[in-house]
Amino acid sequence: MFRPPYLQSGDKVALVSPAGIIDPLSIHDAVEVLRSWELNPIVGPNAAATYGYFAGRDEQRLQDMQWALDDEDIRAIFCTRGGYGSLRIVEQLDYSIFQGSPKWLIGFSDITALHTALRQRSHLATIHGAMLTGLGGKATRYTYEQFAEGLA
Repeated sequence: MFRPPYLQSGDKVALVSPAGIIDPLSIHDAVEVLRSWELNPIVGPNAAATYGYFAGRDEQRLQDMQWALDDEDIRAIFCTRGGYGSLRIVEQLDYSIFQGSPKWLIGFSDITALHTALRQRSHLATIHGAMLTGLGGKATRYTYEQFAEGLA
């Protein structure tokens, strides 16, 4: 198993919602936290979409996740929340471009399906850690500092 490069100031990071619905205000708060870490967050076009209890239709969630995996300028993928939905798209993802441009995948709960797929296909270390719903003012300053330190 190998790990992607640690994040550096100015790195582009993606925010995607491959599972459950996220409040747009939480996405805004997460963007501000990531900017305070001197990262350049790019929000997936469908990150705040809704369809039932999913963050958009399967096709929308798949599209955002595929974009984040394929974009060679993205250095990490932050999932906004878990819930349910990742399992519905995980087998449809194409990991071929990602394998030549590895990046961190960060999240837990339902995101575990994506962690497992990436490890099986690319032997890549991922971070089973904080979701962005917890970073928008709900976590302590210590939590922020420790999380940011672990990525750099």
